[in-house]
Amino acid sequence: FFAMKRGLVWALWALCGLPGGLPYSSYKSAIPNGNSVVHDGQVWPGVGHTSRYGAGARNAFGQDFALYGAWTTALCQKDSDGDGQTNGQELGDPACVWRAGASPSRTTDITHPGIANTFATTCSDGTQNGDETGTDCGGSCLPTACPTCSDGTRNGDETGTDCGGSCRACPTCSDGSRNGDETGTDCGGSCRACPTCSDGSRNGDET
Repeated sequence: FFAMKRGLVWALWALCGLPGGLPYSSYKSAIPNGNSVVHDGQVWPGVGHTSRYGAGARNAFGQDFALYGAWTTALCQKDSDGDGQTNGQELGDPACVWRAGASPSRTTDITHPGIANTFATTCSDGTQNGDETGTDCGGSCLPTACPTCSDGTRNGDETGTDCGGSCRACPTCSDGSRNGDETGTDCGGSCRACPTCSDGSRNGDET
């Protein structure tokens, strides 16, 4: 009887997430940088709890993790503590692509996703925050206008002016369309000369 009772106590201890409990350890391994979460300059082993070392009440992130049951895209994109940074941004997985056992894309500057932090907004942190209208652009950042596919400038991920990357494909001399500076389909302008009826060559639709 006493052996059974002792076993039940240990089981409850583990389920509550006390230090040394198996679910507690596996919980940390189920999120990116789970062993490196820092708050107020201290590593916070009980990431999902209001107590630094776990057990007791869950914080906002712990409640969300319990709801989703795993590191999912939805959990990653959520801002559990409402401090303006997603859980993924705080835990080093801003693109929400991490899977258990893999190395996170970032392993430094890991912050607590369950306790609100104060972040200094910068125009070079790779995140859309503050008054930015895009990632590190718009609002009080420079350029004040974020790159678009119609601003007449090669910027963003474009490979040409307002084309390529996430914009429409850039014109070429072999795309079957009259575009760019072409004066005919895939000819003229910066492409080869267009066929004419007096160029001394049999070309175009000439017979």
